[in-house]
Amino acid sequence: MCGRYQLLYEPLTTDPPLSSALRSAISARASGEVFPSDPILVFYPKDGRLQAFCGRWGFRMKERRVINARLETLQERPLFRPYAHHRCVLPCNCYYEWKNGDSGKQRMRIAHPQTDRLYLAAIYNEQMEVCVLTMAAQGHLASIHDRMPIVLDESGMRAYLRGEQGVRTLNARLVARPADPAI
Repeated sequence: MCGRYQLLYEPLTTDPPLSSALRSAISARASGEVFPSDPILVFYPKDGRLQAFCGRWGFRMKERRVINARLETLQERPLFRPYAHHRCVLPCNCYYEWKNGDSGKQRMRIAHPQTDRLYLAAIYNEQMEVCVLTMAAQGHLASIHDRMPIVLDESGMRAYLRGEQGVRTLNARLVARPADPAI
């Protein structure tokens, strides 16, 4: 995953309540585009209920931020191992990748064709820094990038947050289209 996603937040009745500071941080981005180190909306489980906090995208590591973690090696990496069970999700509308082509790189918007709300599986640390979990790209998306975030619908999000194994993803049903250059 390249490091950008979009959240044009429209609350759902199933969303946890948000503080005014969190609402302000979310609405500060008119385009909804989220960059590494930005304040982000994060959902996580607490006391059996869905809660929200304002996190930062990327675990700090020396002079840089690590924004993604490979699911298949999560338990092997010292940076991630302590937080592998600190599950959270990032609500979003889509994520972006750049596809190499004959005329240079083309920005691609990757989304589900039938829903505007997706959830990126992630983990968080004590500093409320968040790292998105990735997997090998599936289907036609592999021609754009070899990795992709683990993308969930609401049911999959709740199962992931409960720690269930074999959670169904939306990854195989995502569609890539050239992105609007204005975003």
